[in-house]
Amino acid sequence: MDSHPVFPLSTVLFPGLPLPLHIFEPRYQLMIQRVISRKEPFIVALIKSGQEALGDVAEPYEIGTTASIKQVENLENGRMNLLAIGVDRVKIHSTSRALPYLEGEMEVMEYPNEDLSQCAGSLRTVVQGFLSLVAQSRKIPRIELPEDPRELIFLCATILPVSGPVRQAFLETPKLSLLSQDLQARYARQIALLKAVIDGKSDEAYLN
Repeated sequence: MDSHPVFPLSTVLFPGLPLPLHIFEPRYQLMIQRVISRKEPFIVALIKSGQEALGDVAEPYEIGTTASIKQVENLENGRMNLLAIGVDRVKIHSTSRALPYLEGEMEVMEYPNEDLSQCAGSLRTVVQGFLSLVAQSRKIPRIELPEDPRELIFLCATILPVSGPVRQAFLETPKLSLLSQDLQARYARQIALLKAVIDGKSDEAYLN
């Protein structure tokens, strides 16, 4: 198993998706300097307990995603703006607190090979309907849904308005076909709620 720095965050990162970060704490400045100098990835994992910054290092969930740094903007006092990209879903088997930041022994969790074209096509249709309804009630940035089924599923898991633990469950789903089915059902429920709000029949929307 490989060992890499672990960055506990209040977000879930999926493979292939971007993650902008502002690095200001000395421990994470040190961590990123190591990552850059060694040209290695770091692990992004949702915080299970603790806080994201200015305290003891938080305890992360054991399933996370490796991230590769694509852009770095150096600022004053060692601060940095980064753009990282999710790479692989991984399982963290153990962590060490010997350094100011966490290190984790990890292994890559590959998804099974599946034909995702049909389930991803159904998901695309539902999500397009959801985005159209949202655009009726608020101004939102245009979201281009990717053609690649895996990228589509990961993006839809990211933009659905749910809590961190629910999104973590998405990441832990063992098969992408199962995740796609779950997302399709959740988006369908969101559509029903939004239609009720638009019709003035409900004040409730965006349930997890």
